[in-house]
Amino acid sequence: MDRPLDYTFVIDAFTERRGLPSLLEISCAACQAYLITYQKDGPGPLLRCYFDRIHGPKDLCNLHDTSPEVLRCERCKNEIGKKGIYEKEDRLAFFLLENSFLIKEIYTPPALKF
Repeated sequence: MDRPLDYTFVIDAFTERRGLPSLLEISCAACQAYLITYQKDGPGPLLRCYFDRIHGPKDLCNLHDTSPEVLRCERCKNEIGKKGIYEKEDRLAFFLLENSFLIKEIYTPPALKF
């Protein structure tokens, strides 16, 4: 598995507005295969994965318009999410399908200065 070694949090206006980030490992609900390492800002359910918050694997980091239209599990081909623009913030993201993924919190820093 190509898991990232760099867990440097992205700190920007979105982080400041939402709150303390945490690092999550997202896996497929169907086969439990690792999918992505993701930085979630603030509390609440995970509804979408913004492209600029994906920390791994490398082929999914820093995605732009050339990204796949659908996020799928490489092992079982289960559909996890669909590419779209979150219009409220004009940001590219994968809109996640309910019950298609599992979340494991990897790390939450004790505090960050914004």
